[in-house]
Amino acid sequence: MLMIVCVCKAVSDRKILQEIDNGATTMADIKKHCTAATDCGSCVPQIRQMLRECGKPHLRLVSNNAA
Repeated sequence: MLMIVCVCKAVSDRKILQEIDNGATTMADIKKHCTAATDCGSCVPQIRQMLRECGKPHLRLVSNNAA
């Protein structure tokens, strides 16, 4: 079942999960690639939870070590 996470920009949970699968690890990544959370911000807590639960921690470790 499709669920709209960002009502302002009509962004679904599937689109956000797709962005996470494509390497998005931060809220800024999500905003840049699918425009969710760029209007009223009421979807930010849910997107942050999705990033925590579905994100790829090994990518964050690699990018932190590279700095």
